[in-house]
Amino acid sequence: MVVAPATNLVSIYSQTDITVQFGEQQWGGTPSDSFDAYGEHSPITHAPNVKTPVLLLHGKAGIRCPIS
Repeated sequence: MVVAPATNLVSIYSQTDITVQFGEQQWGGTPSDSFDAYGEHSPITHAPNVKTPVLLLHGKAGIRCPIS
């Protein structure tokens, strides 16, 4: 079970209040600058490799990891 996951780092970039701390410093800039790095570190990229069922839980009011 994963609670409030950031599954796609490219899509979460413009939707959270921690953009710089959560992405630019770790992966070398904005998604436009470092698209491959964001993709490689996004859990959704590796979803086809998951063999165990995973439950993703989200809340509608989450500002850090929005449901979208």
